[in-house]
Amino acid sequence: MPHFGLLGEHLGHSLSPRLHEEIMKQRGISGSYTLIELPRDTFCAEFRSLQATGRYRGLNVTIPYKQTVMPLLSHISPQAQAIGAVNTILFADDGQAVGYNTDYYGVLALLSENRIDIAGKKALLFGAGGVARAVVAALKDSGATDIRIASRSVLPTVEPSADRSFGRSANASTEAPLGKPADFMNCPLISYESLTDGLSVDLIVNCTPVGMWPHEDASPISLEVMKALRPSAALDMIYNPEETLFLRFARELSITAACGMTMLWEQARKAQDIWAGAKL
Repeated sequence: MPHFGLLGEHLGHSLSPRLHEEIMKQRGISGSYTLIELPRDTFCAEFRSLQATGRYRGLNVTIPYKQTVMPLLSHISPQAQAIGAVNTILFADDGQAVGYNTDYYGVLALLSENRIDIAGKKALLFGAGGVARAVVAALKDSGATDIRIASRSVLPTVEPSADRSFGRSANASTEAPLGKPADFMNCPLISYESLTDGLSVDLIVNCTPVGMWPHEDASPISLEVMKALRPSAALDMIYNPEETLFLRFARELSITAACGMTMLWEQARKAQDIWAGAKL
């Protein structure tokens, strides 16, 4: 019987076992799927130990290890390498660990299901972690022309900005504290403080854990900031709860809104495809 699991730090909220068990049932696979919580300070050693047991056919990876795990893998698919994050691992018959990114396919499915056409349009992401990398890749491949990333690591300054493509004023906060603007997958990083400096976008995406159970009373941005951004669609990669405060704000403003549940299902299906031997 094949064994699978999810690697993460805090997994009490995860629906992955239920999803994978349902997918395996539909496909006639007799297998198990378990949650594997690993602390950050021993993650690398414990991953090596898991690999050495030979127990698992494959693993999923979630916060905060989608990038941490990459140096521990024997091979990484070209797509996952380009994205810079791994969420699915296949333990090959020779014992080598191969990394993939199926979050990418989940984002595409989420866009399609909600009829969000981002071609030639502008997007703003909140958060610069592993899931944001998959979102950026999917949005670029879907034709987005401008993608910006709001990050808490970017501090506001009073230096004038030469980049006004998003309607910034000459006195607005710059995207980076020093000189040349910082970037994330070749997308400009901006501060949260700059979001009300005349920025206008078509799509906003929450790629942070802000608003996840049990902290449902939080949102990465306020209702007022969301209104000022004037998006036509809002996506939240969080799936528990299915309606976050971020999405409630969007619906209050009559903005197309969707949680990450569709993404979760699709990335799980693609992971099962990989573990069954499919080539993505």
